[in-house]
Amino acid sequence: MIYNCPLRESARIRLSQHVPTWRYLYHGNFSNVSPIAWLGAYHGSEIPIVFGTYDKFRAIPPSAREVEVSEYMQGAWVAFAKDPFMGLRQYGWPQFSFDEPTLIHLALNNTVEAIFTSASPWDTSCEAPTRSEL
Repeated sequence: MIYNCPLRESARIRLSQHVPTWRYLYHGNFSNVSPIAWLGAYHGSEIPIVFGTYDKFRAIPPSAREVEVSEYMQGAWVAFAKDPFMGLRQYGWPQFSFDEPTLIHLALNNTVEAIFTSASPWDTSCEAPTRSEL
């Protein structure tokens, strides 16, 4: 909620101004990056994956899947940097919409390919209760 709700609002504002928008959640849980196995993905845990520095954290070597996820994410970030409007099409990533399954899940269960769902389940906690609901 701490990060999700401001991102939801940012996406809403960008879409209202017709700014091309993508929204993702990173789920990767790699033992050589995460300090505690049960911690899972946390704010900033995708940074070593995106920059390929996952082998600089601990003495545990990266898994083959982790390297694949890193290469996939690096490719997507580079594609976006080269062409912010069309670059992600080669990855099949749709622009974000609140009405469609366009929330991009990266490394969900440590998978390489992105998975797309509706943002609704993630956004319900962002709605403030009305006075009558209190």
